[in-house]
Amino acid sequence: MTSFADMKKELSGLRVRAGEEDVRDVSFTQTLFSGCSVQPLPAPSERFTFRRISLTKCKHGACYLHGAALHDVQVTDLTGGGGLPTFLWGCVFSNVVLKGPVSGLMFRSEVRADNPSMNELYLEDAVRFYEGVQLALDVSEARFGAVEALYGVPPELVRRNPDSQFVMLREHIPLVKKIAGHPSLWSVIARPLETSTASGVVVVLGHKDKKFKETLQEAMNLRAEGALQ
Repeated sequence: MTSFADMKKELSGLRVRAGEEDVRDVSFTQTLFSGCSVQPLPAPSERFTFRRISLTKCKHGACYLHGAALHDVQVTDLTGGGGLPTFLWGCVFSNVVLKGPVSGLMFRSEVRADNPSMNELYLEDAVRFYEGVQLALDVSEARFGAVEALYGVPPELVRRNPDSQFVMLREHIPLVKKIAGHPSLWSVIARPLETSTASGVVVVLGHKDKKFKETLQEAMNLRAEGALQ
């Protein structure tokens, strides 16, 4: 595996497009990713692909991955984002492991918020992609900084820590709203799921959130009532 640890401490403004050469067999240590992006092509069969990538103690901000496919990726201690998070738009995952502190990652099922026809193609492709995947994401040892919903990733393919990571099923949204009230954090999380075809979404709590204990208690109460898993 090629190591960029002593070669590149910052990747700024790097832009690649689906259809270009994939990135594989690379490790990054203490690298800053800033303003980097992956742009999609109209056909999801041409997803830009990352394979066998390792990130350790890296930082990020204002990065955008549209429709990328991530295979066999190990991420340990990925922090940053703040007011400029990294968005994973319509990406698909196979054996991607997140460990340690993780902050500033936003998962979205759409590949482009302003292109419904492209979204439909990529969502259909994602369904086919996950038919051959046993484990999409392993977040069981990750400590997220803030509450985040892992939209677009089938919850049954996510390995999680049930102590602070939950599953909201689309069929249970009415019960969630009834118990949690509206508006609430949980109704906000439910809104994108309610209008999607996904069966559910994994919700991870934020360990750095000032309301972590309060939110955890709400989640446990919802689980006790059968609204969350």
